[in-house]
Amino acid sequence: MVASIPIPPPPPPPPAEPELLSATATASSSQNSEGAGPPSFAVDGNISTRWGSLFTNNQWLTLDLGAVYSLSEVIIHWEAASAASYQVQGSNNNSSWTTLSTQASSVQGNRTDTVDIEGSYRYVRMQGVTRTLIYGYSIFEMEVWGI
Repeated sequence: MVASIPIPPPPPPPPAEPELLSATATASSSQNSEGAGPPSFAVDGNISTRWGSLFTNNQWLTLDLGAVYSLSEVIIHWEAASAASYQVQGSNNNSSWTTLSTQASSVQGNRTDTVDIEGSYRYVRMQGVTRTLIYGYSIFEMEVWGI
């Protein structure tokens, strides 16, 4: 009789790490002058290009991730014309929005905001509420991270 030694099952794989999700962008408006460009400039991976809105409050930039992902954070690289207050929102149909985070900052000038979020969404939107300057909202890059 030959004894068999049971082989333990392999350990489970480590949990997936969040990654930068690719996206296409649309916006409520674009100000294509003074160095600002279309919404695609906010997701082109080039920190020297930027999207800029018209010079009013309540402008938005929406990223379409192409599929539903479990989201972990949004990073917004602002130009000097940043938001004094804004919301990060999520949607699965690009029409009904859930507020994932409300942000307020009196910091003017270039800055980077890292916003922790939770939920599974296809669309992520920066919904501007108020601006820090008389200009529109201006974003070098908007990153969405998730799995």
